[in-house]
Amino acid sequence: MKKLIIILASLAGLFCSINIYAQTSSGTTYYRIMSAKHTFSTCCIQDNSSNSNGGNDFLISVVDSSNLHQQWMLIPNQDSTAFYIRNCYSNRYIGQSYVITNNFYYTQDAAIESTAAQWRITPIKEDQVAFSSIDEFGVTRFLNAADLTADTPDKISYISTSGYSGFAWILVKINTGTTGLNNVSLNKDINVSVLGRQIIVNGTNDYRIYDISGRAMQNGQILPHGIYIVSTHGQSFKVFVK
Repeated sequence: MKKLIIILASLAGLFCSINIYAQTSSGTTYYRIMSAKHTFSTCCIQDNSSNSNGGNDFLISVVDSSNLHQQWMLIPNQDSTAFYIRNCYSNRYIGQSYVITNNFYYTQDAAIESTAAQWRITPIKEDQVAFSSIDEFGVTRFLNAADLTADTPDKISYISTSGYSGFAWILVKINTGTTGLNNVSLNKDINVSVLGRQIIVNGTNDYRIYDISGRAMQNGQILPHGIYIVSTHGQSFKVFVK
């Protein structure tokens, strides 16, 4: 498991696009927040706030479809300019506070919404986004996935060039009626499955398939083993081809 940290950054004029992630009246929507960094391509943010041994409140862990600590709600703030990020199991939030260790800022959890960070979601490229929050000092901070035992965290200069870095994330909508990422029901009419090494999308012809590097794949082709992103009707899902 890797550590989730926030890195100090000063960027202005961030463009935010949040409406596509809003909760709907038809029910609660949960997401996995997947890292788009190549070395963490099978990993997502996991809540670790109940850890009593002094560990970090949030980790980057390999996807486990049955682990509710990896499922998150995105709750719009009052003026719909940002989100509170709340874990579906613990009901705790990714907070605004942090602890500093060896000059790194480690994200802490928050028990209530009023002390939680309001995270802006900024498109980077394709289906990748960045999460940023402005703290009480007016400093913009970004969620950054890093394994400090293996390398130094990525640095950020411009949002537009931060794709596939520790700052880049992919929001994967979770349908609780499915058993895993190899068979995903996008809604009652659209279903994604894997047959052999071919990704099958039923219910629509309007979809795109990308490999983990962001290269477009031909629909219907036999694919090499690996992880792919299926994007359709404003939703994106990671699919494993074994």
